[in-house]
Amino acid sequence: MSKFKDILTGMGFAEVSPEEMKYIVLRCPFCEERIKPDDEKCPNCERILPRCPKCNNILIDFDECIFCGAEPWRYEK
Repeated sequence: MSKFKDILTGMGFAEVSPEEMKYIVLRCPFCEERIKPDDEKCPNCERILPRCPKCNNILIDFDECIFCGAEPWRYEK
């Protein structure tokens, strides 16, 4: 199974290559609008997008980073 399939099925978190990143559809966790991986704010609702403290990717799910498997709520701010 490829890394890309692992990420989509939520199994075996692995680092995502730039080639695979372009196939993943990211949506704003607040309004579900499509966003780009390098966006700072959502183009629709204008909210600042939350980032993982470990890998700095956008958090789609607030409980766990889909890219590195880190649990952001465990990190102190």
